[in-house]
Amino acid sequence: PDHAKAALDRSTIDYGPGQVAIVDGTSDGMRAAIAAHCAAHDGYRHGLLDGAPLASAAANVTAAAAVTGPGRRFVQMWGQRAVVEGEVVSSEVSVQLSAVVAGKIASSDLRYGPHQPPMGRWGQLDTVLRLVPEWTEAERQTLTDAQVNTAIRRFGVLKLYDYNTLASATADPADVQANGSREIMRILALGDPITEEYVGSVTDGLGTVEGNLDTALSRMLQEELEAGALHTGTDAAGNLVPPYTVDVVATVTEPLAARLDADLTVTPAPFNRAVNLRLTKAAPRQEG
Repeated sequence: PDHAKAALDRSTIDYGPGQVAIVDGTSDGMRAAIAAHCAAHDGYRHGLLDGAPLASAAANVTAAAAVTGPGRRFVQMWGQRAVVEGEVVSSEVSVQLSAVVAGKIASSDLRYGPHQPPMGRWGQLDTVLRLVPEWTEAERQTLTDAQVNTAIRRFGVLKLYDYNTLASATADPADVQANGSREIMRILALGDPITEEYVGSVTDGLGTVEGNLDTALSRMLQEELEAGALHTGTDAAGNLVPPYTVDVVATVTEPLAARLDADLTVTPAPFNRAVNLRLTKAAPRQEG
């Protein structure tokens, strides 16, 4: 775990958002290291964990329980291995299922966006020969209930059949489905460089800089809404709740601590639950 943590520490936020996994990192310590890395880079890392090779359903449930909890909306666990073709003709190689999942996530993100989970017909495993093990339906349901993701063979086709995180199902139920969490990653990834463009901007006291940044961020979020990634819900009184809001504030009263804060409230589909995000950039300048 120590060398894994050291390697993960070198993957700073400067690399941008993305998935993270460790080859053969199937021990409790390795899973904990990935989960801690994702927590430290909240919103910028999506951790893919794996159960130990040939672990029973019960052992996978126990391993997941050691990680499951608050703040785990960016961590997933997979409970099988995938057998794929090797480099030598007619040879086969067994790999962590997360390695295949990482590819499916990247492909699905590119074609549909992260709000569409790569499962079911969107998660067909065309390069996988078979799964080890292929769980019984009862075992698979036990794993699903424990938020351990699995793949299945349905009508002769192998496909991913879960897409859950290890967030607490009782404390943070809206964070259990990973597509909502990964849409938050996308919004941060899109919003951060937009906000970066305003570092060093001169504020005029009339809200011009703040208004321009508000407009740029609102345009980005409107595009996410039109793509089906955000949810327009209703409150207890039946009133429509907007899928996003933007509030930009420049603080220049302390020159050495001057900053620009962009507070976003977004509701990823399909949940009627708002998530608060803040993008902060230093050093706006006040017009003298």
